[in-house]
Amino acid sequence: RRSLLGVAWVDDFTFYRWVRPHPRCAGLAGGCAVCQEGLTEAKELDAYWMELCESLGVPLNLLKRQLWGQSVEYAGFAFDTWRGLMLILAEKREKLLASIKGLGEALEMTARELDGVKGRVLHYSACVRHLRILATELGRLVGPVDEDAYDRPRPISLELRELAEEMAWVVGRYSDAGVPLWPPVASSAYASFLQGELGLEFFSLTWDASMLGWAALLRWWADGRDGRVQRERLLIGTWPDGEDVSEQPYRECLAAPLALEAAAQVLDLRGRIGLLRNDAEAAIAALRKGSSQSGPMQRSALRASRLCAKLDLDLLLWHVPGMQLVEEGIDGASRGGRHFGEDANLESVVGPEVSNDLWERIRAAVAGVGLEVTVDAFATESNRRARRYWSRYAEPGSEAVDALSVGDWGKSKCPGCGGWHREVLYAFPPTGLIRYVVRKAVVDRAICVLVVPVATTASHWTKLVRYSLLGGREAPDGYLRIRAPGAQLRHAASFDPKELAVFVCDFAPAGGGRGPEPDQRPSPACAGAYERRARPLCGSEADVVDRRRLREQLLAGRSLSVTGSAWRS
Repeated sequence: RRSLLGVAWVDDFTFYRWVRPHPRCAGLAGGCAVCQEGLTEAKELDAYWMELCESLGVPLNLLKRQLWGQSVEYAGFAFDTWRGLMLILAEKREKLLASIKGLGEALEMTARELDGVKGRVLHYSACVRHLRILATELGRLVGPVDEDAYDRPRPISLELRELAEEMAWVVGRYSDAGVPLWPPVASSAYASFLQGELGLEFFSLTWDASMLGWAALLRWWADGRDGRVQRERLLIGTWPDGEDVSEQPYRECLAAPLALEAAAQVLDLRGRIGLLRNDAEAAIAALRKGSSQSGPMQRSALRASRLCAKLDLDLLLWHVPGMQLVEEGIDGASRGGRHFGEDANLESVVGPEVSNDLWERIRAAVAGVGLEVTVDAFATESNRRARRYWSRYAEPGSEAVDALSVGDWGKSKCPGCGGWHREVLYAFPPTGLIRYVVRKAVVDRAICVLVVPVATTASHWTKLVRYSLLGGREAPDGYLRIRAPGAQLRHAASFDPKELAVFVCDFAPAGGGRGPEPDQRPSPACAGAYERRARPLCGSEADVVDRRRLREQLLAGRSLSVTGSAWRS
């Protein structure tokens, strides 16, 4: 630095000395002989430094001197080289929490005071996990301020108070954990992961997105009979209503939390380290530190960050070339590719579906017999015809994966009232599954709204006609006949039937079925029958405690003992 008078000086400087390589040890505090050897050499160098400064007339501030050791404090941080962690100092943590809680309790603050909170949160987000994107959100909510209004009080919004509460929770939970001083290099860690050289706490998630939706490949290692085995699961999903996917970075950024949420329903992610790969640099940057310029990308980054904080999940994100995703099949899975199977792609998942006009006809016919659909059995987030739906692949909003694996189509326990209601199931199944769908509906004594090609000689046809509730002028044959349906279908691809039939069947008009007796009203009156029911996350608390221990050992094992001293002039 240089003063106004032109005098140059060095404000802060640190010396460090690497100890010679040796196995994991207890450090200086534990009496490690190798670390002690390094400390002796460091003290000799320190003495030489002081003599040199004295001979040159360089003044030193001895009150701010830190002696040689394996932990150095600077700028409110503790650099623990033995544990390999950077942590917030205890007194700084209390000041940070007091600042955040003050924001949460205040009715109004000046822009100057808000900037003070924002600066402190941003500074210490460097060593508190899951705080960085919340710091960006704080900046977004505070917004720009005119210089003339810098000391003028302004009201604290409900959003700011809720964010303050969230930040206080994150600091309280994660400040003692710190962040790695030497985090793994993502690409190198991924190469080691593929070879099975990393611990079971690692997983990888590679994703890509298109206008239709997203696809991701989840990989992890598990203990098998003959040792470790690598497992993988293809995840495919579509966009939630109201999300902005007009630009490629928006899509890729939104796909990350959606894929993570789906992965958390397949694999217990708590306490793990995720290796995440994508080809959009802007999305990767936003997921690392938030986006102050793009509202859609900040919302997606915030969604991912909150999930990670909830699951105690650490992410290593990095950009890979788009051609790499093409070669690995992820790009094709998010469109119409066949890398993972003839129909293992987004185009096969989203269609065919009925148009809105045709759906209105179906809904009117269902309402005409006193029914309302409670769950869509073969759906995605974007084409579902009920709030509740079952999907082919794991999606964050789906209630179950694979309709044919659901235990009972006839009834379900309502989370609202606790009673058992009969389901009213809507199904537009793939042609090859129609006979299995009808067979299960009969066995489960379900109420089903079925859309199928007209096939009067098929084995399932007589059952559909026998149990149909429709009739009259609109459905004289017991079903709605949709002639030349091509114009009333979307994402139909090669599916082009001459006619479609819409059945509303009650396969148990007298009620009953397996298990508890359900409510026998035609459609449940309780709102809970129609509200979404989230699938639970995977895993047990015992598993996550063990993974956290392995992760801590990993971080400690990667660190190198260092001895050093810090000075302030």
